[in-house]
Amino acid sequence: MMMGWEKAVAAVLVLAFAQASSAGSSGVVINEVLYDPDGSDAGHEFIELYNRTDTDICLYYHEVATGNGAYAGRWKSEWQGTRADTIRAGGFFVIGEDAVHPAPDFVTSLDLQNGPDACGLFPPESDTDVVGWGAHDFAEYFEGSPAASPPSGSSLGRDPDGADTDDNSADFSKFAAPSPGDFNCPPSDLAIAKVCLSRYTQPDHATLQIIANLANVGRAACGAGAQVRLVCLAYCDSSCLEADIEPGACRRIAVDIPNVGPGLHGARAWQSHPLDRWHANDTLSTSILIWPAPVVINEFIFKPAAGECEWIELLNRSAAPVSLEGWTLEDSGGKRRRMGEAGPFLGPGGYLVLVEDEDDFLAAYPGLGYAALRPAGGWPTLNDTEGRDGYADAVVIRDAFGTRVDSVAYSAAWGQPGCSIERIDSGARSEHASNWSPHYGASRGSPGRSNSVSVTFPEPGGYLKLRPGIFSPDGDGADDLLSVSVEVPAPAVVRLKVFDINGRSFKTLLDGDLVEDRRITFWDGSVKDGRPAPIGVYIVLLEASPVRGGKTIHSKMPVVLVRR
Repeated sequence: MMMGWEKAVAAVLVLAFAQASSAGSSGVVINEVLYDPDGSDAGHEFIELYNRTDTDICLYYHEVATGNGAYAGRWKSEWQGTRADTIRAGGFFVIGEDAVHPAPDFVTSLDLQNGPDACGLFPPESDTDVVGWGAHDFAEYFEGSPAASPPSGSSLGRDPDGADTDDNSADFSKFAAPSPGDFNCPPSDLAIAKVCLSRYTQPDHATLQIIANLANVGRAACGAGAQVRLVCLAYCDSSCLEADIEPGACRRIAVDIPNVGPGLHGARAWQSHPLDRWHANDTLSTSILIWPAPVVINEFIFKPAAGECEWIELLNRSAAPVSLEGWTLEDSGGKRRRMGEAGPFLGPGGYLVLVEDEDDFLAAYPGLGYAALRPAGGWPTLNDTEGRDGYADAVVIRDAFGTRVDSVAYSAAWGQPGCSIERIDSGARSEHASNWSPHYGASRGSPGRSNSVSVTFPEPGGYLKLRPGIFSPDGDGADDLLSVSVEVPAPAVVRLKVFDINGRSFKTLLDGDLVEDRRITFWDGSVKDGRPAPIGVYIVLLEASPVRGGKTIHSKMPVVLVRR
């Protein structure tokens, strides 16, 4: 029930609205309203006034009221200006609750509702300014048509600041980041939009070039003289922008820091400019990957056997534990799926197998001691037919900042049903198809343990290297494959064949393949028709013809095949 004085105030406010004309407008308007903060509304609601003129205005006798749109004439006074209340030219005056930050010019308890509701500004000698939201039945609570209601946590603000066409739906927009006492759309606003490692920077360079994208999200050209600083580990450096950026445009700024070494490193960039009026977007935290990555895609299956499921194995190849909190998995469609709710920890040399279905996976690979996890965000079904882009699908993992840590685009021709695809060298790049091989052996895959083809490329030196010197392809899991490493000084067409000591050709391993710099392949001890080769000494012969001309490289090495 309204008290007598409240009825009197309401009557005066209703009369003021009835007498207000639509011609002319005040220099002060309601510029932003937050009526539905995140969580509990208590303490965070505010109403912001804006002085659109170039003259200070005394707010003596100005009044702000809130209206309950469910009833006609239901207005409540929230604030009345005094002689001490002045709003500076182009400045703001905030009426808000005690938890609003920065602190309001006038602190009071508000009771704004989700709608239909409204607030109004009553200047003593000019038109009232009314802002309404929700579905209203009474015209006193809005101008033109009501503004659309923003989602919880977002404010309702004029766009651009001070715009007043006497139509709430046209003048007001939703703003995800409320800005009491500051511009909704600052005339000058620079934002760090993206930070990444330059594609021209190599892991062995002494200096890393970091690229920061500086965007002008304000309404006026600005930016000349802006300082962009970047810190990564203990290193910090900066760069200066020389020219203005037009509204809506971006400018790339390079910052150089010393090479911090391989791994995934946290970085933070921020910008400063004297005209920038909105600082919430001045800073960006991210990560920078210097190859090799600490965590890599090590094995996966995209053509599971009947009754089995797809899975992807990750390997922590580093010497330190890695938290996967916030990490995501995606395919070529780009939809990111969280790996886990809390984020698993991956110890040094540890494995994590992401699975499409835990029951199907454990039935296919029982009794193995490793972590198997179905991504919390669902499974990205892996395609097994070739697409228009020349590959079937891609597997991508990203860290909590969205930085791509590792990825592989695979061809449908890589695998056979029920057989996994394994990484050969964990320190070599994933994008090279030559670093991937089908699993060798009867188990169809090796999730949670060393790959059947896992080797590390030998130290530089020599065109041809074999490991081990004696191998036994008998399926017992020990020395079943001969690793053949080829390294050429320049791109070359390579032929690699296996002969017996009498010069008879037994197997062709590479036949006219283009090798850019190095390649690893395998001999499983079979001959051309797939039968096991007899025990004995064999010669592996390399012939590499440089693409750009020059002397053909010839090299050969012996290997002993035994059976135990």
